[in-house]
Amino acid sequence: MKKINDKSFWIILIISIVTLTILTIGVIFLTKDSEKEFYSAGYIINSTASSSKKLYFNDNTVYKENVKEEYVFKNADNKEVSTSKENFIHYLDKSMSFMKNGVILDLDKFNKNLVPYYNITDKSIIKYNNGSYYIETSDKTLIFNNFLGRITENKYIVVGKDIRVKLAGNDNTVSGDYFEILFVEDGIVKIENQEGSYQTVADGTTIFIGDNTKINLGDKNVIYNDETKLSLSEMTIDGNENIDIKPSDGKVKSNDDKKNTDGTTDGSGNNKGENQPDVKNNPENNEENKPSGGESGEGDTTNSVLKQEVSIDLISAKVDTHSLNASFQVIDTGNFIKDDLLLTLTNITTGEREFSKILANAPDIQEVNINSLSPNCDYLMTISEQNNNNGTQYFQKTFKTESLTLNLVREMVTQNSLSYSLEFGENNDIKSANVSLYDTEGNKVGNTTTITNGEDNNVTFEELTHNTKYKIKVDSVILKNTNYANIYTIETSDKTLKNKPTLGEISVDTDNDNKSFKIPTSFGMDVFSVNSTENVDNKIDELIRKNYNTIIVSNDVAGLSEKINKEYLYSKNVNIVISRDRDINK
Repeated sequence: MKKINDKSFWIILIISIVTLTILTIGVIFLTKDSEKEFYSAGYIINSTASSSKKLYFNDNTVYKENVKEEYVFKNADNKEVSTSKENFIHYLDKSMSFMKNGVILDLDKFNKNLVPYYNITDKSIIKYNNGSYYIETSDKTLIFNNFLGRITENKYIVVGKDIRVKLAGNDNTVSGDYFEILFVEDGIVKIENQEGSYQTVADGTTIFIGDNTKINLGDKNVIYNDETKLSLSEMTIDGNENIDIKPSDGKVKSNDDKKNTDGTTDGSGNNKGENQPDVKNNPENNEENKPSGGESGEGDTTNSVLKQEVSIDLISAKVDTHSLNASFQVIDTGNFIKDDLLLTLTNITTGEREFSKILANAPDIQEVNINSLSPNCDYLMTISEQNNNNGTQYFQKTFKTESLTLNLVREMVTQNSLSYSLEFGENNDIKSANVSLYDTEGNKVGNTTTITNGEDNNVTFEELTHNTKYKIKVDSVILKNTNYANIYTIETSDKTLKNKPTLGEISVDTDNDNKSFKIPTSFGMDVFSVNSTENVDNKIDELIRKNYNTIIVSNDVAGLSEKINKEYLYSKNVNIVISRDRDINK
């Protein structure tokens, strides 16, 4: 074989190193390009037809795409989570963005001859400022007071100043800064925001925007001054006739947006000048700065008494099974609070954050309404000054939601059926609930049964397989005519009974056994023979596959089996009976 000379060797080595370096750099850049960073702290309502969960994240959180074409990131509890791209991103300063391409329209332009549609991508931030929303483009700024967005075929969002939802079968309206709308099959619609999650029938459910505009979710029509202007299905994503939004370059952090050149904030009530003292510790624990001696002269600020007063008072609070209604007042007479006040609600039972909201540093009474809590759970509420998640804490309180008096009681179990009753207790607010049955693979077995409070509360699942495990689930609990998705779920498991064993159902013997089996046959037993001693285990395996659950073998045959003592006698799927005498007629 011809040897490679030294010069060729070094050339090949250098080329290999250069190639490897280029590939490594390429991989690094590709990985870096696939990473994105959230605009600021916020959350995503990861919602599907069957589930809904809020995923909170901190500022400077990086997210990237995985092999399932989902986005993966560390949530506020430092746990890795994933979410579909078919969602909206909500920031705590009320700004938002799309996770994929979508379309928006201005709901305040219906008085114009032409209502423009805008193609929007995940690169645009819809920023909030003093009651309005704006998008910085490469050549101008788009301003919206109320707008409607679409991100998938069946998912929309309504955002604005005065948004109200009237749910089907409910005379009262629910208010919010925005509502996500997910159309589910069979005329069901899920409506969600940070405060609550509601699932109801689309027909009869209406979203009001101000005094003149409404959206009928039953027929999906948008109506302005009693005139139908468009259908939700007319909003085309990436439509050629739409106006493309070309975002401005660069990521702008929320802190930069809030600060003016004089160091004050705009629109939040936080008039915090640069010359105010920077308090690092809880003011309640600080001592007054007393003069070193003698009386302080005019203008001598170093020896003057500085009384620091910061408090956040809970004015009122009401807690029930699924909701919290509370009001707070912030007292900051010395303007010591430098950053945003962040209210967080953590489910102590699960350890997960379920709610976050920025409170204004202003003396006005502020309301906090949450309608998506879980019954019979402990919660921790805190209010802290944001400072890289290590700011001063001004308020802390624990509370427990009330129990929902709903119980699933097992009534009867047979070889092929499971029967239950749903006990509603004394809670008259519960109107109904669904009971469903699933196999161990998660496939639904039979039909879902809706049990109504005050009517027959029993449900029976029949034609089941014996000796089989099933999962029973109670969900879609309707409280006060509204289906509060994921508010309360009961999950349990049960197993059907084994078939009753029959004496001597099967007998196996060798062909050369000259004894007869008249008695077993007369009892209706199946009798099989094997033509070779090597086929004993094969025959028993065959009978087990055919669901024979009791097999009688003679002592002679049992002695020819290699699996009797190792496998069959310990199997839960078959009963092996060994006859003491070869002639089982005796």
